[in-house]
Amino acid sequence: MSLEALRESEALVRRCATRDLLSPAFLEDWKTEIESGEFHPLFGLCAVACCAMYMIHGDEVEPHMVFVEDGEHVFLKERSSRKVLDPTADQFPFALDYSEGFVLPSNERGYIWGYNYEVDVHGSNLLAGAQLASRTEAMRLGAKLWFVPNDVAPFVDVNPQISV
Repeated sequence: MSLEALRESEALVRRCATRDLLSPAFLEDWKTEIESGEFHPLFGLCAVACCAMYMIHGDEVEPHMVFVEDGEHVFLKERSSRKVLDPTADQFPFALDYSEGFVLPSNERGYIWGYNYEVDVHGSNLLAGAQLASRTEAMRLGAKLWFVPNDVAPFVDVNPQISV
């Protein structure tokens, strides 16, 4: 797959990523900041968005993490060109230094999509990533959407909870 096709997928993932995909534990931890409007609508969705892209594109992309001010940020690199793919980069008011990033750790079940092991972030991000991959592919195929893309209503969580 070409880098151009990966960039198109990155843009679709960005449109389909909404806060209803975040785990209840994450939403509770950041409730005050999210409700105040202090954070960008893509805040907290980096692992979910990258997990979705990995599910869609498999070994064409490799997940990486970089530490930022108060936490970590997940992004991807295209394997052959090593170009950065970051569907949630818009959440930062500054340019990230991706050169400080490292490949995400993995275990026998695959990549670990987050570092907060005390909460079920790994499982939550995998489930949400699968939901986001499904949304992205539906949009790419022109199917009738069951969610509101975030560029239509970017600051309002209007999407129904989707059970898988």
